[in-house]
Amino acid sequence: MADALERITNLVALLMETRAPLTQQQIVDELEGQYPTGDAAQRGAFERDKALLREIGVPLESEVLGGNDAGRTAYRIDRDRYELADLHLAPDEQAALQLAVAAARLADAQFGLLKLGGDRSSAPVVVANIPELPALPALREASAARAAVSFGYHGSPPRVAPHPP
Repeated sequence: MADALERITNLVALLMETRAPLTQQQIVDELEGQYPTGDAAQRGAFERDKALLREIGVPLESEVLGGNDAGRTAYRIDRDRYELADLHLAPDEQAALQLAVAAARLADAQFGLLKLGGDRSSAPVVVANIPELPALPALREASAARAAVSFGYHGSPPRVAPHPP
């Protein structure tokens, strides 16, 4: 059985790609092996998954079916409501975002930049390549946690505290 994060991720992908809403049983069948066995356990896991998706803002839609499936509930995610809307960034805001992505050096950040309306062809040219020093991740974590750091420098142990908010 898949872990909850993998199951939720696959559930979102499935419900975004479906053309017709899917019942709980269809979802369990499609995500074979990702939900527990047994009706009560499956129902409980599925109810928790739905609650989590709604809690984090995923527009999970449900509808009661008719015909041969009368009374059964089916689910889907409205792709238009789920995907990020255009932020209408000004050119200087787009440039600042592109610089931040370039500075972060995260491979996946380029895809995020495109989703936010960035353009790879207008990405800033790298004018300097600053090496990634081994201590930088620890310093970034300390900065994010607003924690003081100590390190050796020319024989003395300076202590640097973050600027108060």
